[in-house]
Amino acid sequence: MNTLNQDGVLDRTEREPFDSADREIILAVNDPEQLDYVDALPMTDEEQDAKFSQVAGVSVFSSEGTTEAIYSAAGAVIRGSDLVVEEYYETAFAIIRPPGHHAHKISEGFCFLNNVAIATQHVVDHHHIERALVVDFDVHHGNGTQELFYGSKQVLFFST
Repeated sequence: MNTLNQDGVLDRTEREPFDSADREIILAVNDPEQLDYVDALPMTDEEQDAKFSQVAGVSVFSSEGTTEAIYSAAGAVIRGSDLVVEEYYETAFAIIRPPGHHAHKISEGFCFLNNVAIATQHVVDHHHIERALVVDFDVHHGNGTQELFYGSKQVLFFST
């Protein structure tokens, strides 16, 4: 954020307030067991290892405040999506941590929940969008988003 501020980017952008995501919205994409796991964070390394392959995969770490950050990140992406769909803005970009595109039915790759998938499903369900396109631009493939929407007739996903 310091670099964005120093480069003047923050002066040229609007920042919108947002609420943490509701459990009900998250459950449209994620299993209850995965949310129970998120709600139980932070965990010791031993507890984390015990959850491995059930609801947590590789490369997920937690500390104090992780659960709040997870729900806040999802809420920010939902809010940005709502503002675009409601034509308040033409575009939105959420600068959030933790990210999300590796999470699917389990948390993995530094991603606890798939924020883009949660927001996309929210837009489809609550704004009655017939078709949505998710474009993932990242060095790593968004395997979680792909898996979550692989069989969807409403959401097309591609990764660059």
